[in-house]
Amino acid sequence: MENVPKILVIDDSPTERFLMADILQRAGCIVQTANDGMEGWAMLFRERPHCLFLDILLPRVNGFEICRRLRQVEVLHTLPIILVSSKNTVLDQKYGLKMGASDYLTKPFSEQQLINVLRRVLPKNLHFPLTSLSVVQEDFTWSSGMSAPAPQPLPRTGPLGPQDEEQRTPHVIRLLLSLQHGMKSGILLIRKRDDEHGFIRFSSGQIVEARVGQREGAEARNWISSWDDCFYLFKEDGNVL
Repeated sequence: MENVPKILVIDDSPTERFLMADILQRAGCIVQTANDGMEGWAMLFRERPHCLFLDILLPRVNGFEICRRLRQVEVLHTLPIILVSSKNTVLDQKYGLKMGASDYLTKPFSEQQLINVLRRVLPKNLHFPLTSLSVVQEDFTWSSGMSAPAPQPLPRTGPLGPQDEEQRTPHVIRLLLSLQHGMKSGILLIRKRDDEHGFIRFSSGQIVEARVGQREGAEARNWISSWDDCFYLFKEDGNVL
């Protein structure tokens, strides 16, 4: 359908890609994603999207360079480009616009902020949004036919009380998004069946700390996001001891 916006998201974070794709799909867009600049560059010519959400800090080739190159390609030089980054200084934003970006979206962002910036740059002949937005509410109940394991303490990154019980999730990214959408503050303790474990600290829905083994920060968050079939415990307003 020509009047349905087709969006390409280029971001090396699985969590951020999933978040943006989820919001855009629920708004009625057709969404495709790429995890680095080279993959995304090839998809731009193959898929011809109506708009590009482009992270700045990408492996191999960064978002500023992709933006600059696109403005030199005749068939894509009018493509709306929204730079998305945690680099939030006025200098960063001015440089992004100088490289040819149509707009700039600072991480972290809300659903409404993402929708608003897309609405500003999309051609008026496209129907958007096609559907009303609603926050994802993930059901973390057990799958049919599976029996829950007996509750057992997580590896200790903090003291567990007598009422603390693990839950199971086959969808770690959906769990993280649920906590972000719910504006939660606290500690997510999470472990795989092989007992690799870590934690992510949230403040008002934003990830402010993550650690697993020797990994920290964004590296730890992305590593945990790649897990599946995990056990977790969220301690609201908890502290890592």
